[in-house]
Amino acid sequence: MHRNLLKSALLIAGLAAQGGLAANETSQPATLHALLDAQTQGAIVHDPELRSLLGISGDGIDLSAKLTDVSLPNREERRAEMQANLDAIRAWDRSKLVGQERWNYDLATWFYTTQIDLMRFDWAPAWLPVGATTYAVDQLFSIPVTLPQFLDNNHAVTGETSARNYIARLGAAATKLDQGARELRHAGPAGRGAAAGRTGRRGNADPRIAETCTGRQRVCAVAAAQTRQGRLDRTGAT
Repeated sequence: MHRNLLKSALLIAGLAAQGGLAANETSQPATLHALLDAQTQGAIVHDPELRSLLGISGDGIDLSAKLTDVSLPNREERRAEMQANLDAIRAWDRSKLVGQERWNYDLATWFYTTQIDLMRFDWAPAWLPVGATTYAVDQLFSIPVTLPQFLDNNHAVTGETSARNYIARLGAAATKLDQGARELRHAGPAGRGAAAGRTGRRGNADPRIAETCTGRQRVCAVAAAQTRQGRLDRTGAT
């Protein structure tokens, strides 16, 4: 399953994978459902690409000119936030939960525990292993593959503002590819961790991205722009 589709499915189910409100709550919500909803909303608000994927707008928050931060420093924040969310869920007495809330409790604790375990290694990527891959680069889910897909399929262009925001995202693609390249250098054989097997390094996700990132930045931006040109023209945006 596509990384973004799985990620959104988990979030819609009430599993906030990035950020969340648990660490900032001053009082426990009235129900476990309310807690999971708050964590989910916190995740969506802080994820520009996920907001576009889910078609969220009109809430006074506009991140449509940005891409999601997957830098290494952000990984530590995500670890702490996910642990805070898990602790908030575990504060509920499972024995007193019934029906759907007990199922939600079990699913949420499994998700967070698995995610935290996968991210505890120094070579873990700065995004979501459960929703994607434990490797910085592979042939299906890594940034060189999914970023052009996102730019082509998930940013709605409906007028001049959204077109300009799309162009801003094209400009931000270089930074995101750089973040992926740093992750690869950090995790690969030259670093202290692990790299995907040979099958996982074929095709668009060639591990040499670390050495050819500049070229790939141009390819990503040009390819995405070319595939969207017809759609931009149809909107009449300039």
